Amino acid sequence: MASTDYLPTSDTDKAAWLQNVATKLPAYMNVLNLTEDDLTQVSRDSEMFAYTLNLLNIIKQSQQNVTAFKNLLKHQSGNQSLSAVPALPVMPEAPTMVAAGIFDRTRALMQRIKNSAGYTEAIGQDLDVVPAINTIDLNAICPTLKGSLDVGRPHLKWNKSEADAIDLYADHADGAGFHLLGRFMRNEYLDVTPVPAGKAAEEYKYKAVYVIGDAQVGVMSQVFSITALRA
Repeated sequence: MASTDYLPTSDTDKAAWLQNVATKLPAYMNVLNLTEDDLTQVSRDSEMFAYTLNLLNIIKQSQQNVTAFKNLLKHQSGNQSLSAVPALPVMPEAPTMVAAGIFDRTRALMQRIKNSAGYTEAIGQDLDVVPAINTIDLNAICPTLKGSLDVGRPHLKWNKSEADAIDLYADHADGAGFHLLGRFMRNEYLDVTPVPAGKAAEEYKYKAVYVIGDAQVGVMSQVFSITALRA
């Protein structure tokens, strides 16, 4: 059984992990022979990374609002009406700027901590820098596709599990059957393939298989179907 990396995969989980380190590290300052600069750097890195993720969420929501406005501007939907152009978001004040490579230097600091004479397994558990044990059978892993409509377009999501990526296939009801959309390291995909002319909606189907390194592993997922709408 191999050990997995202690650093989470998703950016949201990375932010939570780094905040935990920044919060708990001061208690171990003396026993681990850390400096005030070490603590300040981790704290500022945590603040900046969380701030950047928040900015992305604000921008994404703003984009969705403008897209919905644009679509309603083109074609009325039910009793919906327009009142005003969506306002641009007000961005929160940025924290202290930090250098590039937040998780590069944090990894280096964690290695320094593990090499410290005062380091214990209990400290490692508290800082969440002890890798978990991987007991997953890679021959049996299988993606589970989920999805919803984003302005009529299929927005697919999946759990990355232990894989590096997935190969995602789609059947756009064009008679060609399933074809490879691509290899995706992120865990979501927005399919912008237009619904065929003359149709208001069409059922699209998807399936996927995990990839580690350059090779497909595990089992092909069940087919996920969703009805795409004409914009």
